[in-house]
Amino acid sequence: MAHTTKASTYDFYRCLENLTDGAGINPPKFRYRALSRMIMQWRHLQMLKWAGIQHEVAGIAGIKPGQLAIRCPSCPHPGINLLEGWDRVSDELK
Repeated sequence: MAHTTKASTYDFYRCLENLTDGAGINPPKFRYRALSRMIMQWRHLQMLKWAGIQHEVAGIAGIKPGQLAIRCPSCPHPGINLLEGWDRVSDELK
């Protein structure tokens, strides 16, 4: 939400409160914690979707720790963005 609105979640919530009752005579119940929890759940579901978990036979229960992490493209990963024999290179070339 912060990327779309350029505002914090709390500021977004306060804006919704003001749109609901701008005069402040009958403010709605404070639901900021519920909004924050909903945002965390949405982010988790997005991570599951991006990782392709919906195609797993075991589903969400079969997720291993770290399986939803996104690999950093600039970090060295042997077999992906490091040449074969990178560990046997002389010290001058490292």
